[in-house]
Amino acid sequence: MRVWFTNAFGRKSLAAFLVVLLGCAVDAAALTFTVTSTGDGADAAPGNGVCAVAGGGGCTLRAAVQEANALAGPDTIHFAIGSGAQQILGSAVAITGPVVIDGWTQPGFSGTPLIQVRGGMTISGSGTTIRGLVVNGGAGAGIQVNGGGNHVFEGNYVGLDVTGATAVPNDGSGIRFSNSSNNRIGGTTPQQRNVISGNTPKGNGGGLEFDGGSGNQIKGNYIGTDVTGMLDRGNDGRGIALSGSVNNVIGGPEPGAGNLIAGNWATGIRILGGSNGTLVQGNIIGINAALNAALSNDRGVQIRGSHNNQVIGNTIGGQVYDGVLLWENSNNNRVFYNTVVYNGWGNRDPTEEAFNGVMVWDGVGNYVIGNRAWGNRDLGLRVGPAAAATAPTPPTVTNAVVTGGTTTITGQVTGPAGIEYVVDLFVSSECDWNGAGEGEYALGQVRVTAGANGVATFNVGIGAALPVGWLVTTTATKANANTSGYSTCKAIQ
Repeated sequence: MRVWFTNAFGRKSLAAFLVVLLGCAVDAAALTFTVTSTGDGADAAPGNGVCAVAGGGGCTLRAAVQEANALAGPDTIHFAIGSGAQQILGSAVAITGPVVIDGWTQPGFSGTPLIQVRGGMTISGSGTTIRGLVVNGGAGAGIQVNGGGNHVFEGNYVGLDVTGATAVPNDGSGIRFSNSSNNRIGGTTPQQRNVISGNTPKGNGGGLEFDGGSGNQIKGNYIGTDVTGMLDRGNDGRGIALSGSVNNVIGGPEPGAGNLIAGNWATGIRILGGSNGTLVQGNIIGINAALNAALSNDRGVQIRGSHNNQVIGNTIGGQVYDGVLLWENSNNNRVFYNTVVYNGWGNRDPTEEAFNGVMVWDGVGNYVIGNRAWGNRDLGLRVGPAAAATAPTPPTVTNAVVTGGTTTITGQVTGPAGIEYVVDLFVSSECDWNGAGEGEYALGQVRVTAGANGVATFNVGIGAALPVGWLVTTTATKANANTSGYSTCKAIQ
């Protein structure tokens, strides 16, 4: 639609409209500012569209951010500070408007960050991207995000130096989100990967800390290791800490989405206090990137007072204590199809008894199905007394016999008449110390229903001749209850 103005003589004037429009151009247009100085000087006139420190000090990061804050944006900040790695000193930079701060633009960039920002950053509002920076040496969190959301953090080192090998801690969480939602941390390509390690979080913090908020995506990051994923540079706290934060995704089903979370002093992923609806999928937790050595977290995944979370398809090994722990009345969680190995061997506190692959301490409706577990110090799956009160009795395997190329497994579950059970079957080279479990190889599952006599029988044919002398074990799960512990092992004949 063309808009006309009428002048004092009653004539329509397009020129008058253009004058008004052009007079607003600085406020409305998205601008690009190029940082040319490692200094910390303030902008001479924020909002005039020119990044310049008073007295000819060039364009600093602080001045560029002040310009972006004063304008409608979204604006972009590039870097051209000589060539190669550069260090920007100063106090925390406060970002209030939507802006893209793009460290990938620094001359000499070839895939690893070159711009090191000492002192930290704070972000409010929505729609900011922090890309390709090294953020370290802050007096608090490396990056503090307050409210808002729809931010992107990709390709950064947080808590390390520009080599990605040496810790330069932030004295708080690496990135802390306070009531901020729908943010993306990382991505599915190596260049989008953040390395968030070496930080010294306070209280409930971690490499990544979420206090409130929802819908955050955490993908493809290294949290607690160096840039290679092979060396321990753990955060002095949790890897990822959620508190009252809901419907987040840590990892995911797509290629490259899984995070490496290892070497952290406390739990790798802690889901606390009503952090419901979290998906934890496809991550490596407690093992190096090559999957050939432990880089222990305290525990792998801890769900505490939180519900309807899913832990699916992760590799969880080498923790000091439990691989997965559900407690403080966490209900209706799903632990499916993970590989849970060699947990509980850290000996940090020899009086501690939590040395299991998966521990379900209490709560109801927690299903532990299809997981491979072996080599854990105590049990592959321990069901605590409170959780066992609603769980089925472990099944009994009556026979496991090889005939030709088939292995036939028979057994039964006992319980109230009419109840349906999902029976998971496993075979292992050895049992736990109590004569039950673990589940080294998953053989599949079968659904059975208890008859009038309270017995549900199963007869399963496996289309392979399993090794004679290996050991079959099972678990049972029923609706609105917990999964049982492993059954007593039965040797294959």
